[in-house]
Amino acid sequence: MKMDGKQGLYDFTNDRWILEPGKEEEVHYLFDQRRRAESDGKYGFKDENNQWVIEPVYEAANDFYKGYVGVLTEEYAKVLDVNGEVLAEWDNTQDRDPFFSLGSFVPRIHFIPEADLLSVWGLLYFTKEGEIVYSGIHE
Repeated sequence: MKMDGKQGLYDFTNDRWILEPGKEEEVHYLFDQRRRAESDGKYGFKDENNQWVIEPVYEAANDFYKGYVGVLTEEYAKVLDVNGEVLAEWDNTQDRDPFFSLGSFVPRIHFIPEADLLSVWGLLYFTKEGEIVYSGIHE
């Protein structure tokens, strides 16, 4: 939400500011009660009270989707749950293909309604409860 041309984050349900307009922090929306935030060039996640719930230790991160998020470290690509627990991880330093390096992209979670599963690039399929049903990721 913008106020006087400055961006902030407002909780209309509880009638309060989560992030006051004009803060220098980049504003990301809440997904699954988590908001991507940056500190000293690293990414983590804050809750609806603007408190860190997943510390900013990641090189890059997407937004949460259906309870999961893809993140990158210098060595690994990972899928985390809303508590920061690692569901899956794979080497981020290997080039598996000269035209497409899996590790160079932040994992993006997709929902496949026909199967009622979540997927990362068709290489990892898991239930909404976090049970991996297929993994084509090689460590």
